[in-house]
Amino acid sequence: MAIEALHRRNRSWPQYAVDGWLKLGDLYSGDDINDPQMAIDAYRQAVNAAPQSSKSHVRQQVAAPYREKL
Repeated sequence: MAIEALHRRNRSWPQYAVDGWLKLGDLYSGDDINDPQMAIDAYRQAVNAAPQSSKSHVRQQVAAPYREKL
């Protein structure tokens, strides 16, 4: 349910998309779901959605094991 809610929020309120994608990445990278490909895809979406001036800050919020894959 959380995943669907975050996807809906990203679509309906794009100003929150960076946060939503980061949270989705965290969900997918966590022990409960543990889907590395979905995690990296979500983290990439977060970085892509960020303004150029914020991309570095967004990358720092990505879970460490995935940061180098961006």
